[in-house]
Amino acid sequence: KVSKALPLLSDPSQLAWRNRFYDLITDSRLQAIIAFGGNAQAALRLWDNAPDVPTFNIPHPSAHNGADLAAK
Repeated sequence: KVSKALPLLSDPSQLAWRNRFYDLITDSRLQAIIAFGGNAQAALRLWDNAPDVPTFNIPHPSAHNGADLAAK
């Protein structure tokens, strides 16, 4: 399923703002990233300077798929 948010996530001005924000709040103390849902996961894939830390892609709780949520 394609997210309606993907065009906004990929918009150059939004992408630049978000990536700068991520860069500003990231330092050597970051140990992992947890991306809740497809939009968060897409935003993370679009982050140019994502640090080399473990990344966990978790279904968004609003998905209402209990079996999928429990499996993660």
